[in-house]
Amino acid sequence: MSSDKVKIIEGIPKEEKELLEKEKPFVMPNLQEEAQMFEWAGVSFGEEESFKIQKAIKKLAIMSGASKLRLWGKIYGKQRDYLICESVMPPNKDKPSDPTVELRGIGTNEYVYWVTDSVLLDWIQLPEVSPEQIKIAKLIKHVFSGDLFSEVDTNPTFPGKERHYLRA
Repeated sequence: MSSDKVKIIEGIPKEEKELLEKEKPFVMPNLQEEAQMFEWAGVSFGEEESFKIQKAIKKLAIMSGASKLRLWGKIYGKQRDYLICESVMPPNKDKPSDPTVELRGIGTNEYVYWVTDSVLLDWIQLPEVSPEQIKIAKLIKHVFSGDLFSEVDTNPTFPGKERHYLRA
């Protein structure tokens, strides 16, 4: 088995094994090379952290089925910081429950965003964004807590939790 393939471990649920066994191609930038360029500009995660982030994004690509991924950035929070990854995924055929929300792969929801507070943990997919959330997010300022399920206490009132505000 080559070093680029994920080793299949016994005890993994059947549906996850099937994801790992698929040889679906994906595109992602070489974070190690990009980190070196950012370091020249005075911005750096550090060599070890960049390597860990690169591996976490590769795992996300395999598990999610995304065709293209990139590290979008890091958002600082009071309790924990968020790492955000942007991906291109196949359009969602299911209609959203809110008719004002565009389908995945179209318009404001063209990209799918993933978040984690540790490269050792799984990535969490952020929900689709609505026009109302974008409109209100432009009007407010909020310090992130680091908890995706916390309330966003602002004026005007934001329609959603921190995960929705992060996506907007």
